Amino acid sequence: MFALRSQISRSTGRSVPRSLAPIQSAVPGFSALAAVGLVFVAVTALAVAYAVARDADARGSSVPTVWGVGSVAVWPVSLWYLLVYARRRQRTRPRDRGERAAATVALAGATAFVLAATAAPPDPVTQLVWAGALGPSLLVPGYVLVYRRGWRRIHGRR
Repeated sequence: MFALRSQISRSTGRSVPRSLAPIQSAVPGFSALAAVGLVFVAVTALAVAYAVARDADARGSSVPTVWGVGSVAVWPVSLWYLLVYARRRQRTRPRDRGERAAATVALAGATAFVLAATAAPPDPVTQLVWAGALGPSLLVPGYVLVYRRGWRRIHGRR
């Protein structure tokens, strides 16, 4: 296999992979877990944009992409979409697998970020570590609630 080249970090004195060395030297306390959290932020943002855009398209919006991108760029847009716009219009088609999978990741990611923001210290790197650890573990409840439609079973709707 390939040997992982590393260098000694000036701030911690530990050996770190070369790919993370510039980030770690620029941000004190940055770790591989924070990198996982950063990747999870990007994946969650893409999942939210995709799920909202597909839902807006199924509800007959003329600009579903704007809803999707707007919900990630300005988060109150996604709250307004969920609380007001989505309740006003009925879906013209059921959710497909891709939309349910994106909604599952979006729910797990949003829940992980809220829990990390409330439970972790107010350090952004620590919150990334917590979100990166909580996010994948919350995919299982998200799968049951969203992908398997467990939310409808809880509320008695089919």
